Amino acid sequence: MRKSINCFIYALLMTLLASEFACNSGNPPAQEQAQDSTKTDSLSTNALKAIDVFQTYIVGDFDNAEQVAEEYNKGKQSHPYAKHVNRIANEKIKNLPSSLNGFYLLEESYYLYPNQKDTLVKPYLFFFEAVDDKTVRLHSIQLPKGLDIKEIKNNNANLFFEYDSLKTSPTFQPANYSWSEKGFYIKAPNEFPNGSFTLEETISKDKLEVMETLIKDGKKLTPYDTPIIYLRLQ
Repeated sequence: MRKSINCFIYALLMTLLASEFACNSGNPPAQEQAQDSTKTDSLSTNALKAIDVFQTYIVGDFDNAEQVAEEYNKGKQSHPYAKHVNRIANEKIKNLPSSLNGFYLLEESYYLYPNQKDTLVKPYLFFFEAVDDKTVRLHSIQLPKGLDIKEIKNNNANLFFEYDSLKTSPTFQPANYSWSEKGFYIKAPNEFPNGSFTLEETISKDKLEVMETLIKDGKKLTPYDTPIIYLRLQ
């Protein structure tokens, strides 16, 4: 259970972001809710495949309101307010092979940085591949060109992708999450001509700890040095 947070700060964040998130996420499908309630919480069991447990961890709504409120109360907000709305996206992909060894996920990401009024909207499409009983492979998928970013939402019934047109990102190489007692951990450095991007993340049952470090022309562009701590909302 979350610790008590500053109600005023939380309410302020919700007010600022209400226009972005209203009617955005909806409830997870009943099948996903059933999966979450029936799967064991123990990471020591070998009865479940890594991909099955990973799916229950990654699907849902998450934000870092508690982290932001604590920073604000200490006198300095270092991290943006951030929210993820994650849903399985297989049904949005046409001509999906029946033998697919994993699942697609559409992640709606929203960021409100300190001293900024506008919310940054960044949707992503990922494919999570089952590798073995302790490993899940992350593939970042390029979103088709020409799509209105405001329409790339899980609750958009008219949003579909053609499987044959989906391509992996040329700037983010596939990387593995390793499953342990602490959760699923990944560290994925990616180099490009004038810089680098590194994803370091730990995913557990109700928490996402995400550190994304972007360096360009020798300068670190990520404005914080510690992970964003997302807690599950639903």
